[in-house]
Amino acid sequence: KPQQYRTPWVPETKRELTPTKEVLQETKQLKRSLITFRNVIFALSSHGSQHVPYRESKLTRALRDCLGGNYRTCLLVVVSPKSSSISETLSSLQFASRAMAVPSRFLFPSQLRYSLEQVFLV
Repeated sequence: KPQQYRTPWVPETKRELTPTKEVLQETKQLKRSLITFRNVIFALSSHGSQHVPYRESKLTRALRDCLGGNYRTCLLVVVSPKSSSISETLSSLQFASRAMAVPSRFLFPSQLRYSLEQVFLV
């Protein structure tokens, strides 16, 4: 059954207003989740046998099957044409490049069924 997960990759924004405690806490948790997501992508795209930190955030736990299982994954990266955003744009493109290096193990249902039949016949 096809599943779809949408997760926002929110860039850091500079606020001029003083945020509330709740906003600061949410921002801290979001940053922690996004850093863990980045670490998971880096670990999956590395070709060595490295620990993948899926369990370090709710976001990566929820996306574990999508990133390392039998799924096709699509990642959209939005960048800015403004010269003032060059560092954020470069960082986003580097992340996207790293995400493209994550090996895909998608099997079509007919291939998966055939593989399961082989396992049970042995």
